[in-house]
Amino acid sequence: MLTWGGPTDLYNGFSFDDANLTFSELLREDGHFVAHCVHSGGHDVPTGAAAMVWEFLADHPMGVDPEPYRDGMPSSFPDWCEVPEQSLED
Repeated sequence: MLTWGGPTDLYNGFSFDDANLTFSELLREDGHFVAHCVHSGGHDVPTGAAAMVWEFLADHPMGVDPEPYRDGMPSSFPDWCEVPEQSLED
């Protein structure tokens, strides 16, 4: 799960938006499942982020099969979290 603050997530000229989109593409090309949580709040941590990350990690122990979020993100996640189409292929 990658989470960042959208196009305005910048720090000292570094674009977390560009970096996360590139990283996501590389992970998916390597066969990894990826979820995006783009909160569009810039370089700030959104409320509830720790609980959200913990839930995702708890649902994804090493070697989990089948992918628990294959049909999309659970309703407990905010609507700004999604599974990119490429992660759903195969």
